[in-house]
Amino acid sequence: MELFKLALNYRSILKKFLLPVSFSLLFSMIGAITGGISIGLLLPIIDDNSEKVFNELGLSFLNNLLVQLNIDGDLEKIRVFALLIIMLTIFETILNILSNFISINISTNFTVLIQNKLLNKYFEIDQHNRNEITYGYIFSLISESSRQVGSLFIQILNGAKNVFIVVVYSYVLLKVSLLMTLNAFLLLGVLSIIVKAFFGKRLKRQSQKTIMSLESLNTLLIETLKNSKFINATGKSFDFLKRVDNKLYIYKENIEKRNKINALSGPIFNTINAVSIALLLIVGTYVIDQPSEDWLPLMVPFIIIIFRLISPINSLNSIRIRIEGIIPDIHRIRNFVISSSSRENKFETLEFKNLNSEIRFENLSFKYKDDRKFNIDNINLTFPKNKFVALIGPSGGGKTTVIDLLLKVYDYQKGEIYVDDCKLSNIKSESWQNKIAYVSQDPVVFNTTIKNNLVWFNENASEEMLIEATKKAQIYDFVMSLDEEFDFEFKDNGSGLSGGQKQRLAIARALLSNANIVILDEATSQVDIESESKIYNLIKTLSEDLTIIVIAHRLNAIKNADNIIIFEEGRVAAQGNHNELLTYSNFYSDSLGVYKDK
Repeated sequence: MELFKLALNYRSILKKFLLPVSFSLLFSMIGAITGGISIGLLLPIIDDNSEKVFNELGLSFLNNLLVQLNIDGDLEKIRVFALLIIMLTIFETILNILSNFISINISTNFTVLIQNKLLNKYFEIDQHNRNEITYGYIFSLISESSRQVGSLFIQILNGAKNVFIVVVYSYVLLKVSLLMTLNAFLLLGVLSIIVKAFFGKRLKRQSQKTIMSLESLNTLLIETLKNSKFINATGKSFDFLKRVDNKLYIYKENIEKRNKINALSGPIFNTINAVSIALLLIVGTYVIDQPSEDWLPLMVPFIIIIFRLISPINSLNSIRIRIEGIIPDIHRIRNFVISSSSRENKFETLEFKNLNSEIRFENLSFKYKDDRKFNIDNINLTFPKNKFVALIGPSGGGKTTVIDLLLKVYDYQKGEIYVDDCKLSNIKSESWQNKIAYVSQDPVVFNTTIKNNLVWFNENASEEMLIEATKKAQIYDFVMSLDEEFDFEFKDNGSGLSGGQKQRLAIARALLSNANIVILDEATSQVDIESESKIYNLIKTLSEDLTIIVIAHRLNAIKNADNIIIFEEGRVAAQGNHNELLTYSNFYSDSLGVYKDK
Protein backbone atom coordinates (compact mmCIF):
# COMPACT_ATOMS: atom_id res chain seq x y z
CA MET A 1 0.00 0.00 0.00
CA GLU A 2 2.80 2.39 0.90
CA LEU A 3 4.55 1.62 -2.40
CA PHE A 4 1.32 2.26 -4.31
CA LYS A 5 0.89 5.67 -2.65
CA LEU A 6 4.47 6.58 -3.51
CA ALA A 7 3.95 5.42 -7.11
CA LEU A 8 1.11 7.95 -7.46
CA ASN A 9 3.61 10.72 -6.74
CA TYR A 10 5.75 9.51 -9.66
CA ARG A 11 2.87 8.86 -12.08
CA SER A 12 3.98 11.58 -14.53
CA ILE A 13 7.37 9.86 -14.87
CA LEU A 14 5.92 6.35 -14.87
CA LYS A 15 3.68 7.20 -17.85
CA LYS A 16 6.79 7.52 -20.02
CA PHE A 17 7.54 3.83 -19.47
CA LEU A 18 4.02 2.50 -20.01
CA LEU A 19 4.75 0.92 -23.43
CA PRO A 20 7.99 -0.94 -22.53
CA VAL A 21 6.46 -2.06 -19.21
CA SER A 22 3.48 -3.45 -21.14
CA PHE A 23 5.78 -5.40 -23.47
CA SER A 24 7.80 -6.73 -20.55
CA LEU A 25 4.65 -7.90 -18.78
CA LEU A 26 3.30 -9.44 -22.00
CA PHE A 27 6.49 -11.43 -22.58
CA SER A 28 6.48 -12.53 -18.95
CA MET A 29 2.86 -13.65 -19.13
CA ILE A 30 3.36 -15.62 -22.37
CA GLY A 31 6.55 -17.12 -20.90
CA ALA A 32 4.68 -18.20 -17.77
CA ILE A 33 1.90 -19.82 -19.84
CA THR A 34 4.51 -21.57 -21.98
CA GLY A 35 6.26 -22.83 -18.84
CA GLY A 36 2.92 -24.02 -17.46
CA ILE A 37 2.19 -25.99 -20.63
CA SER A 38 5.63 -27.62 -20.50
CA ILE A 39 4.99 -28.59 -16.87
CA GLY A 40 1.54 -29.89 -17.81
CA LEU A 41 3.14 -32.22 -20.34
CA LEU A 42 4.64 -34.16 -17.45
CA LEU A 43 1.22 -35.34 -16.28
CA PRO A 44 0.27 -37.52 -19.30
CA ILE A 45 3.68 -39.19 -19.08
CA ILE A 46 2.60 -40.54 -15.67
CA ASP A 47 -1.13 -40.91 -16.37
CA ASP A 48 -2.02 -43.41 -19.10
CA ASN A 49 -5.09 -41.44 -20.16
CA SER A 50 -3.35 -38.44 -21.80
CA GLU A 51 -6.53 -37.36 -23.58
CA LYS A 52 -8.37 -36.93 -20.28
CA VAL A 53 -5.41 -35.07 -18.70
CA PHE A 54 -5.15 -32.61 -21.62
CA ASN A 55 -8.88 -31.95 -21.56
CA GLU A 56 -8.80 -31.25 -17.81
CA LEU A 57 -5.87 -28.85 -18.24
CA GLY A 58 -7.59 -27.05 -21.11
CA LEU A 59 -4.95 -28.30 -23.56
CA SER A 60 -7.26 -30.28 -25.85
CA PHE A 61 -5.42 -28.88 -28.88
CA LEU A 62 -2.54 -31.24 -27.95
CA ASN A 63 -4.89 -34.20 -28.44
CA ASN A 64 -5.58 -32.96 -31.94
CA LEU A 65 -1.83 -32.61 -32.50
CA LEU A 66 -1.25 -36.23 -31.48
CA VAL A 67 -4.00 -37.39 -33.83
CA GLN A 68 -2.54 -35.40 -36.74
CA LEU A 69 0.89 -36.85 -36.07
CA ASN A 70 -0.67 -40.34 -35.89
CA ILE A 71 0.98 -41.14 -32.57
CA ASP A 72 -0.52 -43.97 -30.52
CA GLY A 73 2.25 -45.82 -28.67
CA ASP A 74 3.30 -44.77 -25.17
CA LEU A 75 6.98 -44.50 -26.09
CA GLU A 76 6.19 -42.34 -29.09
CA LYS A 77 4.05 -40.07 -26.91
CA ILE A 78 6.86 -39.71 -24.38
CA ARG A 79 9.30 -38.75 -27.18
CA VAL A 80 6.85 -36.18 -28.57
CA PHE A 81 6.11 -34.76 -25.11
CA ALA A 82 9.86 -34.55 -24.36
CA LEU A 83 10.50 -32.68 -27.65
CA LEU A 84 7.59 -30.32 -26.92
CA ILE A 85 8.96 -29.67 -23.42
CA ILE A 86 12.37 -28.80 -24.93
CA MET A 87 10.83 -26.46 -27.53
CA LEU A 88 8.54 -24.76 -25.05
CA THR A 89 11.36 -24.37 -22.52
CA ILE A 90 13.58 -22.71 -25.14
CA PHE A 91 10.70 -20.41 -26.16
CA GLU A 92 10.05 -19.57 -22.50
CA THR A 93 13.76 -18.77 -22.01
CA ILE A 94 13.79 -16.43 -25.03
CA LEU A 95 10.71 -14.60 -23.75
CA ASN A 96 12.23 -14.27 -20.26
CA ILE A 97 15.46 -12.88 -21.71
CA LEU A 98 13.53 -10.29 -23.74
CA SER A 99 11.50 -9.37 -20.67
CA ASN A 100 14.67 -9.04 -18.57
CA PHE A 101 16.39 -6.88 -21.20
CA ILE A 102 13.40 -4.55 -21.32
CA SER A 103 13.37 -4.40 -17.49
CA ILE A 104 17.07 -3.47 -17.41
CA ASN A 105 16.54 -0.79 -20.06
CA ILE A 106 13.60 0.68 -18.14
CA SER A 107 15.55 0.59 -14.88
CA THR A 108 18.63 2.39 -16.26
CA ASN A 109 16.54 5.01 -18.08
CA PHE A 110 14.41 5.58 -14.99
CA THR A 111 17.56 5.97 -12.87
CA VAL A 112 19.02 8.55 -15.28
CA LEU A 113 15.67 10.37 -15.38
CA ILE A 114 15.60 10.62 -11.59
CA GLN A 115 19.25 11.74 -11.48
CA ASN A 116 18.53 14.49 -14.02
CA LYS A 117 15.45 15.53 -12.09
CA LEU A 118 17.43 15.74 -8.85
CA LEU A 119 20.23 17.72 -10.49
CA ASN A 120 17.78 20.10 -12.17
CA LYS A 121 15.97 20.53 -8.87
CA TYR A 122 19.25 21.34 -7.14
CA PHE A 123 19.88 24.18 -9.58
CA GLU A 124 16.27 25.37 -9.38
CA ILE A 125 16.10 25.79 -5.60
CA ASP A 126 16.88 29.17 -4.15
CA GLN A 127 20.37 29.78 -2.82
CA HIS A 128 19.14 30.04 0.78
CA ASN A 129 18.03 26.39 0.69
CA ARG A 130 21.04 25.30 -1.33
CA ASN A 131 23.33 26.64 1.38
CA GLU A 132 21.70 24.20 3.80
CA ILE A 133 22.34 21.13 1.62
CA THR A 134 25.60 19.26 2.15
CA TYR A 135 27.50 17.88 -0.83
CA GLY A 136 27.38 14.45 0.76
CA TYR A 137 23.58 14.54 0.93
CA ILE A 138 23.00 15.53 -2.70
CA PHE A 139 25.79 13.22 -3.87
CA SER A 140 24.28 10.21 -2.10
CA LEU A 141 20.84 11.10 -3.49
CA ILE A 142 22.09 11.26 -7.08
CA SER A 143 24.57 8.38 -6.97
CA GLU A 144 23.00 5.84 -4.59
CA SER A 145 19.33 6.54 -3.78
CA SER A 146 18.41 7.09 -7.43
CA ARG A 147 20.11 3.82 -8.37
CA GLN A 148 18.18 1.97 -5.67
CA VAL A 149 14.88 3.47 -6.81
CA GLY A 150 15.75 2.69 -10.45
CA SER A 151 16.35 -0.95 -9.52
CA LEU A 152 12.82 -1.03 -8.14
CA PHE A 153 11.53 -1.40 -11.70
CA ILE A 154 13.49 -4.61 -12.15
CA GLN A 155 12.21 -5.85 -8.78
CA ILE A 156 8.57 -5.10 -9.62
CA LEU A 157 8.70 -6.50 -13.17
CA ASN A 158 10.45 -9.62 -11.90
CA GLY A 159 7.76 -9.83 -9.27
CA ALA A 160 5.05 -9.57 -11.94
CA LYS A 161 6.74 -12.34 -13.93
CA ASN A 162 6.84 -14.54 -10.85
CA VAL A 163 3.18 -13.81 -10.13
CA PHE A 164 2.29 -15.03 -13.63
CA ILE A 165 4.33 -18.18 -13.06
CA VAL A 166 2.69 -18.82 -9.69
CA VAL A 167 -0.80 -18.34 -11.15
CA VAL A 168 -0.18 -20.65 -14.14
CA TYR A 169 1.56 -23.35 -12.11
CA SER A 170 -1.13 -23.12 -9.45
CA TYR A 171 -3.72 -23.81 -12.10
CA VAL A 172 -1.84 -27.00 -13.01
CA LEU A 173 -1.53 -27.93 -9.33
CA LEU A 174 -5.26 -27.47 -8.80
CA LYS A 175 -5.90 -29.93 -11.60
CA VAL A 176 -3.63 -32.45 -9.88
CA SER A 177 -5.09 -32.09 -6.37
CA LEU A 178 -7.32 -29.27 -5.13
CA LEU A 179 -6.96 -30.22 -1.45
CA MET A 180 -3.18 -30.57 -1.52
CA THR A 181 -2.80 -27.28 -3.43
CA LEU A 182 -4.90 -25.35 -0.90
CA ASN A 183 -2.89 -26.85 1.96
CA ALA A 184 0.37 -26.01 0.18
CA PHE A 185 -0.47 -22.36 -0.37
CA LEU A 186 -1.95 -21.94 3.10
CA LEU A 187 1.22 -23.27 4.66
CA LEU A 188 3.58 -21.34 2.38
CA GLY A 189 1.52 -18.15 2.73
CA VAL A 190 1.49 -18.15 6.52
CA LEU A 191 5.20 -18.87 6.78
CA SER A 192 6.17 -16.22 4.19
CA ILE A 193 4.11 -13.56 6.00
CA ILE A 194 5.92 -14.37 9.26
CA VAL A 195 9.35 -14.24 7.61
CA LYS A 196 8.55 -11.03 5.71
CA ALA A 197 7.35 -9.35 8.90
CA PHE A 198 10.56 -10.40 10.65
CA PHE A 199 13.02 -9.41 7.91
CA GLY A 200 11.13 -6.53 6.22
CA LYS A 201 11.03 -4.18 9.20
CA ARG A 202 14.64 -4.90 10.10
CA LEU A 203 15.80 -4.30 6.54
CA LYS A 204 13.89 -1.01 6.33
CA ARG A 205 15.48 0.26 9.57
CA GLN A 206 18.92 -0.93 8.52
CA SER A 207 18.57 0.67 5.07
CA GLN A 208 17.86 4.03 6.70
CA LYS A 209 21.00 3.68 8.83
CA THR A 210 23.04 2.69 5.77
CA ILE A 211 21.80 5.71 3.79
CA MET A 212 22.68 8.13 6.60
CA SER A 213 26.14 6.63 7.09
CA LEU A 214 26.81 6.86 3.33
CA GLU A 215 25.71 10.50 3.30
CA SER A 216 28.02 11.27 6.21
CA LEU A 217 30.90 9.42 4.52
CA ASN A 218 30.38 11.25 1.21
CA THR A 219 30.34 14.62 2.95
CA LEU A 220 33.65 13.92 4.69
CA LEU A 221 35.26 12.45 1.55
CA ILE A 222 34.34 15.50 -0.53
CA GLU A 223 35.62 17.83 2.20
CA THR A 224 38.87 15.85 2.54
CA LEU A 225 39.59 15.62 -1.19
CA LYS A 226 38.65 19.24 -1.81
CA ASN A 227 41.00 20.49 0.92
CA SER A 228 43.74 17.84 0.58
CA LYS A 229 46.46 20.41 -0.14
CA PHE A 230 45.70 22.42 2.99
CA ILE A 231 45.32 19.26 5.10
CA ASN A 232 48.73 17.99 3.99
CA ALA A 233 50.38 21.39 4.38
CA THR A 234 49.16 21.70 7.99
CA GLY A 235 50.20 18.19 8.99
CA LYS A 236 46.64 17.02 9.62
CA SER A 237 46.43 14.26 7.03
CA PHE A 238 46.65 11.53 9.69
CA ASP A 239 43.74 13.06 11.63
CA PHE A 240 41.57 13.34 8.54
CA LEU A 241 42.42 9.83 7.35
CA LYS A 242 41.48 8.58 10.80
CA ARG A 243 38.13 10.38 10.55
CA VAL A 244 37.53 8.92 7.09
CA ASP A 245 38.50 5.46 8.34
CA ASN A 246 35.97 5.79 11.16
CA LYS A 247 33.21 6.81 8.75
CA LEU A 248 34.16 3.96 6.41
CA TYR A 249 33.95 1.52 9.30
CA ILE A 250 30.49 2.75 10.28
CA TYR A 251 29.30 2.52 6.66
CA LYS A 252 30.86 -0.94 6.30
CA GLU A 253 29.08 -2.12 9.45
CA ASN A 254 25.73 -0.79 8.27
CA ILE A 255 25.90 -2.09 4.71
CA GLU A 256 27.18 -5.43 6.00
CA LYS A 257 24.17 -5.75 8.29
CA ARG A 258 21.81 -4.79 5.46
CA ASN A 259 23.36 -7.31 3.07
CA LYS A 260 23.28 -10.02 5.74
CA ILE A 261 19.56 -9.48 6.24
CA ASN A 262 19.10 -9.85 2.46
CA ALA A 263 21.39 -12.89 2.41
CA LEU A 264 19.53 -14.59 5.26
CA SER A 265 16.11 -14.30 3.67
CA GLY A 266 16.89 -16.53 0.63
CA PRO A 267 18.22 -19.61 2.46
CA ILE A 268 15.52 -19.34 5.11
CA PHE A 269 12.81 -19.25 2.44
CA ASN A 270 14.42 -22.29 0.74
CA THR A 271 14.41 -24.17 4.02
CA ILE A 272 10.80 -23.24 4.73
CA ASN A 273 9.74 -24.40 1.26
CA ALA A 274 11.58 -27.72 1.55
CA VAL A 275 10.09 -28.33 5.00
CA SER A 276 6.66 -27.34 3.65
CA ILE A 277 6.88 -29.96 0.88
CA ALA A 278 7.80 -32.64 3.41
CA LEU A 279 4.95 -31.57 5.64
CA LEU A 280 2.58 -31.68 2.67
CA LEU A 281 3.49 -35.31 2.04
CA ILE A 282 2.76 -36.09 5.68
CA VAL A 283 -0.54 -34.15 5.52
CA GLY A 284 -1.43 -35.94 2.28
CA THR A 285 -1.31 -39.34 3.99
CA TYR A 286 -4.05 -38.12 6.35
CA VAL A 287 -6.31 -35.94 4.23
CA ILE A 288 -6.42 -37.74 0.87
CA ASP A 289 -9.11 -40.40 1.02
CA GLN A 290 -7.78 -42.57 -1.82
CA PRO A 291 -5.65 -45.70 -2.05
CA SER A 292 -1.93 -44.81 -2.03
CA GLU A 293 -1.41 -46.51 -5.41
CA ASP A 294 -3.89 -43.99 -6.91
CA TRP A 295 -2.56 -40.74 -5.50
CA LEU A 296 1.17 -41.43 -5.00
CA PRO A 297 1.93 -41.37 -8.77
CA LEU A 298 0.28 -37.94 -8.96
CA MET A 299 2.53 -36.69 -6.15
CA VAL A 300 5.55 -36.95 -8.49
CA PRO A 301 4.39 -34.16 -10.87
CA PHE A 302 2.88 -32.32 -7.89
CA ILE A 303 6.27 -32.22 -6.13
CA ILE A 304 8.06 -31.32 -9.39
CA ILE A 305 5.70 -28.38 -9.89
CA ILE A 306 6.05 -27.32 -6.26
CA PHE A 307 9.84 -27.35 -6.63
CA ARG A 308 9.49 -25.28 -9.81
CA LEU A 309 7.38 -22.86 -7.77
CA ILE A 310 9.96 -22.51 -5.01
CA SER A 311 12.17 -20.14 -7.01
CA PRO A 312 9.41 -17.66 -8.02
CA ILE A 313 7.85 -17.80 -4.55
CA ASN A 314 11.23 -17.17 -2.92
CA SER A 315 11.85 -14.38 -5.39
CA LEU A 316 8.49 -12.78 -4.57
CA ASN A 317 9.23 -12.93 -0.85
CA SER A 318 12.75 -11.56 -1.37
CA ILE A 319 11.40 -8.77 -3.60
CA ARG A 320 8.92 -7.78 -0.91
CA ILE A 321 11.76 -7.56 1.60
CA ARG A 322 14.07 -5.68 -0.79
CA ILE A 323 11.31 -3.19 -1.58
CA GLU A 324 11.11 -2.46 2.16
CA GLY A 325 14.80 -1.59 1.96
CA ILE A 326 14.28 0.71 -1.05
CA ILE A 327 11.31 2.64 0.37
CA PRO A 328 13.58 4.92 2.51
CA ASP A 329 15.40 5.94 -0.71
CA ILE A 330 12.06 6.74 -2.37
CA HIS A 331 11.08 8.91 0.60
CA ARG A 332 14.43 10.76 0.55
CA ILE A 333 14.14 11.59 -3.15
CA ARG A 334 10.50 12.61 -2.83
CA ASN A 335 11.18 14.77 0.24
CA PHE A 336 14.05 16.54 -1.53
CA VAL A 337 11.97 17.25 -4.64
CA ILE A 338 8.93 18.41 -2.66
CA SER A 339 10.43 20.14 0.38
CA SER A 340 13.22 22.05 -1.38
CA SER A 341 11.44 25.18 -2.56
CA SER A 342 12.32 26.42 -6.02
CA ARG A 343 12.85 30.05 -6.88
CA GLU A 344 9.69 31.88 -7.82
CA ASN A 345 10.14 32.98 -11.43
CA LYS A 346 6.52 33.45 -12.46
CA PHE A 347 7.13 37.20 -12.88
CA GLU A 348 10.15 36.65 -15.14
CA THR A 349 8.55 37.51 -18.47
CA LEU A 350 11.06 39.88 -20.10
CA GLU A 351 14.04 39.00 -22.28
CA PHE A 352 17.15 41.09 -21.65
CA LYS A 353 19.00 42.20 -24.79
CA ASN A 354 21.15 45.23 -24.03
CA LEU A 355 21.72 47.78 -21.29
CA ASN A 356 20.58 51.15 -22.58
CA SER A 357 21.03 53.49 -19.66
CA GLU A 358 21.84 52.21 -16.16
CA ILE A 359 21.35 49.68 -13.38
CA ARG A 360 19.74 51.29 -10.35
CA PHE A 361 19.29 50.15 -6.73
CA GLU A 362 16.40 51.88 -4.97
CA ASN A 363 15.95 51.53 -1.20
CA LEU A 364 17.24 47.96 -1.43
CA SER A 365 17.42 45.72 1.65
CA PHE A 366 18.48 42.08 1.90
CA LYS A 367 19.32 39.52 4.57
CA TYR A 368 20.49 35.91 4.28
CA LYS A 369 18.41 34.63 7.19
CA ASP A 370 14.98 35.78 8.32
CA ASP A 371 16.09 35.93 11.95
CA ARG A 372 19.14 38.11 11.27
CA LYS A 373 19.64 41.80 10.62
CA PHE A 374 19.81 43.10 7.06
CA ASN A 375 23.16 42.54 5.33
CA ILE A 376 22.22 45.26 2.84
CA ASP A 377 20.13 47.99 4.40
CA ASN A 378 18.21 50.53 2.34
CA ILE A 379 20.93 51.29 -0.19
CA ASN A 380 20.61 53.53 -3.25
CA LEU A 381 23.23 53.45 -5.98
CA THR A 382 23.63 53.51 -9.75
CA PHE A 383 25.80 51.68 -12.27
CA PRO A 384 25.73 53.80 -15.44
CA LYS A 385 26.14 52.19 -18.85
CA ASN A 386 29.74 51.95 -20.15
CA LYS A 387 31.26 53.17 -16.89
CA PHE A 388 33.86 51.67 -14.57
CA VAL A 389 32.47 51.40 -11.03
CA ALA A 390 34.48 50.01 -8.10
CA LEU A 391 33.10 48.71 -4.80
CA ILE A 392 35.40 48.88 -1.79
CA GLY A 393 35.15 48.66 1.97
CA PRO A 394 35.97 46.42 4.92
CA SER A 395 35.17 42.70 4.82
CA GLY A 396 31.53 41.97 5.57
CA GLY A 397 30.45 45.39 4.37
CA GLY A 398 28.10 44.05 1.71
CA LYS A 399 30.11 44.30 -1.52
CA THR A 400 29.84 40.66 -2.58
CA THR A 401 26.18 40.61 -1.52
CA VAL A 402 25.49 43.42 -4.00
CA ILE A 403 27.11 41.33 -6.73
CA ASP A 404 25.08 38.24 -5.73
CA LEU A 405 21.88 40.28 -5.98
CA LEU A 406 22.92 41.61 -9.37
CA LEU A 407 23.58 38.06 -10.58
CA LYS A 408 20.15 36.99 -9.24
CA VAL A 409 21.76 34.41 -6.96
CA TYR A 410 19.46 35.63 -4.17
CA ASP A 411 16.11 37.43 -4.16
CA TYR A 412 16.00 40.68 -2.21
CA GLN A 413 13.33 41.33 0.41
CA LYS A 414 12.75 45.10 0.15
CA GLY A 415 13.25 47.79 -2.44
CA GLU A 416 13.95 47.21 -6.10
CA ILE A 417 16.70 46.84 -8.68
CA TYR A 418 15.97 48.46 -12.03
CA VAL A 419 17.66 47.66 -15.33
CA ASP A 420 16.91 50.78 -17.32
CA ASP A 421 13.19 51.09 -16.46
CA CYS A 422 12.50 47.36 -15.97
CA LYS A 423 12.49 45.56 -12.64
CA LEU A 424 15.29 43.00 -12.47
CA SER A 425 12.81 40.55 -10.92
CA ASN A 426 10.78 40.68 -14.15
CA ILE A 427 13.72 39.82 -16.40
CA LYS A 428 14.33 36.15 -17.21
CA SER A 429 17.34 34.99 -15.22
CA GLU A 430 19.07 33.16 -18.06
CA SER A 431 18.80 36.00 -20.56
CA TRP A 432 20.15 38.44 -17.95
CA GLN A 433 22.99 36.22 -16.73
CA ASN A 434 24.07 35.41 -20.30
CA LYS A 435 24.89 39.09 -20.78
CA ILE A 436 27.16 39.21 -17.72
CA ALA A 437 30.76 38.02 -17.63
CA TYR A 438 31.51 37.20 -14.01
CA VAL A 439 34.99 36.59 -12.56
CA SER A 440 35.11 35.56 -8.90
CA GLN A 441 37.92 35.77 -6.36
CA ASP A 442 38.37 32.01 -6.57
CA PRO A 443 37.79 31.40 -10.29
CA VAL A 444 36.29 28.17 -11.55
CA VAL A 445 38.53 26.03 -13.75
CA PHE A 446 36.77 23.09 -15.37
CA ASN A 447 38.31 19.67 -16.02
CA THR A 448 38.70 20.23 -19.75
CA THR A 449 41.03 22.00 -22.18
CA ILE A 450 42.18 25.60 -21.86
CA LYS A 451 40.23 26.40 -25.02
CA ASN A 452 36.99 24.97 -23.60
CA ASN A 453 37.54 26.93 -20.39
CA LEU A 454 38.06 30.15 -22.34
CA VAL A 455 35.00 29.86 -24.59
CA TRP A 456 32.58 29.40 -21.67
CA PHE A 457 30.83 32.71 -22.47
CA ASN A 458 31.41 32.59 -26.23
CA GLU A 459 31.50 29.17 -27.90
CA ASN A 460 32.13 30.70 -31.33
CA ALA A 461 35.36 32.47 -30.35
CA SER A 462 38.08 32.04 -32.99
CA GLU A 463 41.70 31.11 -32.29
CA GLU A 464 42.75 34.70 -33.04
CA MET A 465 40.30 35.88 -30.37
CA LEU A 466 41.72 33.36 -27.88
CA ILE A 467 45.25 34.63 -28.52
CA GLU A 468 44.23 38.28 -28.17
CA ALA A 469 42.28 37.69 -24.94
CA THR A 470 45.06 35.68 -23.28
CA LYS A 471 47.62 38.33 -24.22
CA LYS A 472 45.49 41.07 -22.69
CA ALA A 473 44.98 38.97 -19.53
CA GLN A 474 48.77 38.45 -19.24
CA ILE A 475 48.59 34.63 -19.53
CA TYR A 476 49.43 34.00 -23.19
CA ASP A 477 53.09 33.16 -22.52
CA PHE A 478 52.09 30.56 -19.92
CA VAL A 479 49.66 28.90 -22.34
CA MET A 480 52.31 28.76 -25.06
CA SER A 481 54.75 27.12 -22.65
CA LEU A 482 52.50 24.06 -22.39
CA ASP A 483 53.01 21.18 -24.82
CA GLU A 484 49.41 21.14 -26.05
CA GLU A 485 48.99 24.96 -25.74
CA PHE A 486 45.25 25.75 -25.94
CA ASP A 487 44.44 22.01 -26.07
CA PHE A 488 46.12 21.37 -22.72
CA GLU A 489 43.61 19.61 -20.45
CA PHE A 490 43.30 20.52 -16.79
CA LYS A 491 42.82 17.91 -14.08
CA ASP A 492 41.29 18.35 -10.64
CA ASN A 493 39.91 21.82 -11.45
CA GLY A 494 43.31 23.20 -12.40
CA SER A 495 45.02 22.25 -9.14
CA GLY A 496 48.43 22.72 -10.79
CA LEU A 497 47.75 26.39 -11.51
CA SER A 498 48.68 29.20 -9.17
CA GLY A 499 45.94 31.48 -7.88
CA GLY A 500 47.14 34.26 -10.17
CA GLN A 501 47.13 32.01 -13.23
CA LYS A 502 43.56 30.94 -12.50
CA GLN A 503 42.47 34.56 -12.17
CA ARG A 504 44.17 35.59 -15.43
CA LEU A 505 42.54 32.66 -17.21
CA ALA A 506 39.15 33.74 -15.85
CA ILE A 507 39.75 37.35 -16.97
CA ALA A 508 40.64 36.12 -20.48
CA ARG A 509 37.39 34.14 -20.43
CA ALA A 510 35.46 37.29 -19.54
CA LEU A 511 37.20 39.27 -22.30
CA LEU A 512 35.96 36.72 -24.86
CA SER A 513 32.35 37.08 -23.80
CA ASN A 514 29.53 38.78 -25.67
CA ALA A 515 28.52 40.41 -22.41
CA ASN A 516 27.22 43.93 -21.80
CA ILE A 517 28.40 43.83 -18.21
CA VAL A 518 31.66 42.57 -16.70
CA ILE A 519 31.82 41.90 -12.94
CA LEU A 520 35.17 41.28 -11.26
CA ASP A 521 34.96 40.17 -7.63
CA GLU A 522 38.51 40.44 -6.24
CA ALA A 523 39.51 39.02 -9.61
CA THR A 524 43.14 40.22 -9.36
CA SER A 525 43.79 39.62 -5.66
CA GLN A 526 46.40 36.93 -6.46
CA VAL A 527 47.96 38.65 -9.47
CA ASP A 528 51.26 40.52 -9.14
CA ILE A 529 51.03 44.33 -8.96
CA GLU A 530 52.55 44.97 -12.38
CA SER A 531 50.15 42.57 -14.16
CA GLU A 532 47.23 43.91 -12.14
CA SER A 533 48.04 47.46 -13.24
CA LYS A 534 48.04 46.39 -16.90
CA ILE A 535 44.77 44.52 -16.49
CA TYR A 536 43.01 47.49 -14.89
CA ASN A 537 44.31 49.85 -17.58
CA LEU A 538 42.73 47.44 -20.05
CA ILE A 539 39.51 47.38 -18.02
CA LYS A 540 39.34 51.17 -18.14
CA THR A 541 39.65 50.99 -21.93
CA LEU A 542 36.95 48.31 -22.12
CA SER A 543 34.51 50.52 -20.20
CA GLU A 544 34.08 52.55 -23.38
CA ASP A 545 31.96 49.65 -24.67
CA LEU A 546 31.11 47.71 -21.49
CA THR A 547 29.72 48.36 -18.03
CA ILE A 548 32.47 47.32 -15.58
CA ILE A 549 31.78 46.58 -11.90
CA VAL A 550 34.78 45.71 -9.73
CA ILE A 551 35.29 44.70 -6.11
CA ALA A 552 38.86 45.44 -5.03
CA HIS A 553 41.00 45.82 -1.92
CA ARG A 554 44.09 47.18 -3.67
CA LEU A 555 42.86 50.74 -4.00
CA ASN A 556 45.78 51.85 -6.13
CA ALA A 557 44.47 49.62 -8.94
CA ILE A 558 41.04 51.26 -9.18
CA LYS A 559 42.05 54.94 -9.05
CA ASN A 560 40.90 55.34 -12.65
CA ALA A 561 37.36 54.17 -11.87
CA ASP A 562 34.57 56.57 -12.84
CA ASN A 563 32.92 56.00 -9.49
CA ILE A 564 34.15 54.36 -6.30
CA ILE A 565 31.49 53.24 -3.79
CA ILE A 566 32.50 52.58 -0.17
CA PHE A 567 30.42 50.00 1.76
CA GLU A 568 30.38 49.77 5.53
CA GLU A 569 28.02 47.51 7.52
CA GLY A 570 25.62 47.04 4.63
CA ARG A 571 25.29 50.72 3.78
CA VAL A 572 26.82 53.09 1.25
CA ALA A 573 29.21 55.15 3.39
CA ALA A 574 30.56 57.32 0.59
CA GLN A 575 31.02 57.43 -3.17
CA GLY A 576 32.85 59.50 -5.75
CA ASN A 577 35.92 59.41 -7.94
CA HIS A 578 39.47 59.05 -6.64
CA ASN A 579 40.09 62.75 -6.10
CA GLU A 580 36.72 63.38 -4.46
CA LEU A 581 37.13 60.53 -1.98
CA LEU A 582 40.64 61.66 -1.05
CA THR A 583 39.06 64.95 0.00
CA TYR A 584 36.25 63.76 2.27
CA SER A 585 36.58 60.02 2.96
CA ASN A 586 38.87 59.12 5.84
CA PHE A 587 38.46 55.40 5.07
CA TYR A 588 39.60 55.89 1.48
CA SER A 589 42.53 58.16 2.20
CA ASP A 590 43.66 56.07 5.17
CA SER A 591 43.40 52.80 3.19
CA LEU A 592 45.29 54.28 0.29
CA GLY A 593 47.94 55.53 2.69
CA VAL A 594 48.32 52.05 4.17
CA TYR A 595 48.75 50.66 0.68
CA LYS A 596 51.42 53.26 -0.13
CA ASP A 597 53.30 52.45 3.07
CA LYS A 598 53.51 48.82 1.97
